[in-house]
Amino acid sequence: MKRFLISLLAFACMALSSCTEKPQDKTQNTPGTFRFVISSYRMFEQAEYQLRLQTGKMASVGTQIEWTDYDLEKNEFGVTFRCLAPDVASVSATGLVTSLKAGSTTIYADCADKQKVATFKLTVKGANSDSLAVVHAPWNWKAVGTKGAEEGYATFTLFDKVASISIVRYPIASYTTTVFESGGSKAGTTSTLASGQGAAFAMNGSYFNTTTLYSNTFLAKDGGVIANSTDTEYNNRSNAILGIFAGRKSLEIKSIDTGKYNQYAKDYADVIASGPLLMSGGKKIQHTKTTDFYTVSHPRSIFGYDKKGYAYMIVIDGRFSGKGEGATVKEETDICSFLGLTDAMNFDGGGSSTLWTTSTGVLNHPCDNSKWDHAGERKVPNIIMVK
Repeated sequence: MKRFLISLLAFACMALSSCTEKPQDKTQNTPGTFRFVISSYRMFEQAEYQLRLQTGKMASVGTQIEWTDYDLEKNEFGVTFRCLAPDVASVSATGLVTSLKAGSTTIYADCADKQKVATFKLTVKGANSDSLAVVHAPWNWKAVGTKGAEEGYATFTLFDKVASISIVRYPIASYTTTVFESGGSKAGTTSTLASGQGAAFAMNGSYFNTTTLYSNTFLAKDGGVIANSTDTEYNNRSNAILGIFAGRKSLEIKSIDTGKYNQYAKDYADVIASGPLLMSGGKKIQHTKTTDFYTVSHPRSIFGYDKKGYAYMIVIDGRFSGKGEGATVKEETDICSFLGLTDAMNFDGGGSSTLWTTSTGVLNHPCDNSKWDHAGERKVPNIIMVK
C-alpha cells in the first residue's frame, strides 16, 4: 500500500506588512483555518491544480501552512495558516516543495513582493491505486425517495480482485433508523421484513444461530433486552454497538462494554451489537486476529457514517469468482476510509449480506443460492431499516 505523497508548491504570497520588518499585528500570529478548493475533480493523479483561497483574507509574510484535513468527494483541503517573522527575503520562482503529511508537514513561504496575491499549486506525486479505484468508481448514484438518500452500485478492480459493491447513503437526521427484530419462526429475508414494515431501505443485521434463527448478539429495543452476546461472539468479533437514540434520528457507533448491557438498553431506543469495529473517530481499527473470518475474502455488510451526517449501508458481494470476490476485514476497513467514513462497524456477512431499497429491490448479489442474481437472500432475525 503506497503512502499518499502530496506536495504543495508555494509560489508567492501577499504581504500584509513589510517583508523586511517583523509583523507588529499580534493577531497575525493567531492560527486560523482557511479553505482551498481544487478547481479540477481529477484527484490524486499525476497533475497540478491551482488552488484559490475562499475567504476574503490573504496570507501574511512568513505564512506557515499546515495540513489538517481533506474531503475526497468535494476535493476540499483544510489548511491552517500562521504568520511567522520573515526569515527569508524572497522565495524562488519555482517555489518551495515539501512532502505533505497529515498533521505534521509545514511549508514556510516568505515573499519579497507584497503586491503579489496568495497563490499556491498542489502537485500530486503518487497515489494509492485502491483509493483511486473507489473514488472514481462508476457508482451511478440515483435518488431513493425525496429526502436526500441515494443508492449506488459499482463493479471494478480493487485490491487486485473484482469488487462488486452496493451502497445506500442518507442524511441521518432526515430519516428514522430502526433495528427491527423478528426471530425464530418469524424470521424472514431482509427484503421481506423491510417491505413488510414500510421501510424505504434496509440491510441485514447482526449474527444469529442459523438453526434457531434467533440472535446471538446483544440486542435491545425500547428499554427491553431481547438478546445478549454469547462469549464466543464477543471474543471473536462482536466488539461494537450501533446505538440509536430516542426519536431515532441520531445514532452512534462505539466499542462495547459487556458490563453495560442494561445501561445500553436505557440509553438507546434501539441498540444492536456486532463487529468487528472498523473505524472510530476517523481512525482505522487495526485487527491482529488471523482466523479466516478476518483474513479470507467474504461477502461483507457494513454500517457507518461520515462527519457530514450521512449514514452508509455498504454490502460487498463475495464468493463469486470473477464477479464479486469479497473482502477481508482489513480491506473493508480501507473501503470505509476511502469513502470518508469516520465510524463504521461490520455486520453479519456471508449469505446474510443483503442491501435492499423500495425503489430497486435487492441491490447486491446475495450468495446463499450460489447464483449470480438478486434472489439468493437468507432468512435473518433482525435488520437495520430506515423510513
